[in-house]
Amino acid sequence: AATPMTTTTTATTAATAASLARLLAPRELRLLLLLLLPCLVRALEAPAWVKELRAANCARATEDVSEMYEDLPYPPRDPADEVPGQPFAVDAPSTPAAISHYLHAGNLDFSALGRPFRVLVAGGGTGDATVMLAVSFHMAQIPAEIVHVDLSAASIDVARRRVEAHNLSGDVKVTFHHGSFLDVRPGDFGGLFDFVNSVGVVHHLASPAAG
Repeated sequence: AATPMTTTTTATTAATAASLARLLAPRELRLLLLLLLPCLVRALEAPAWVKELRAANCARATEDVSEMYEDLPYPPRDPADEVPGQPFAVDAPSTPAAISHYLHAGNLDFSALGRPFRVLVAGGGTGDATVMLAVSFHMAQIPAEIVHVDLSAASIDVARRRVEAHNLSGDVKVTFHHGSFLDVRPGDFGGLFDFVNSVGVVHHLASPAAG
């Protein structure tokens, strides 16, 4: 089984935090994120010159980001580097042990859910987090449903082939969706999620503070 390791700190904005909070199943986590929104807005408020630069150059942010990552899937990964059961890139927070340790004080009983643990990877790129989640949940024999969402079809293709390289059984189901995670609604993929992984995404928005 995986061991808890240091987690990754990810900056988020008010609108994005609200979007992700809506997708988290536990009521307490949703409330915590919503309570933090004013602090997040103040911390991430950009100076006037940055706002003007974004307004002038990032009007087509979503389209531009999508086009960039179609040409340059990120991070650069080769599915041939994947060894079954040994993810090429270690994403420490994306393991059952880390999720239980950092979000539930080590007291999360996955079996008590009576269903697969549901994860949304929002802006998953070429799949570092998705591969780690899929492999670690499979090795821990914990059923999981993982939804990988990304703007880049090229990145999704790499992520899919990386997951396939591990020959996972039916206890872990990975679904890939081409599109923006900001458009995802709780009912789109069968209900709320227990955990949302989103790293290296918000800074691409034309107005991060607005979402």
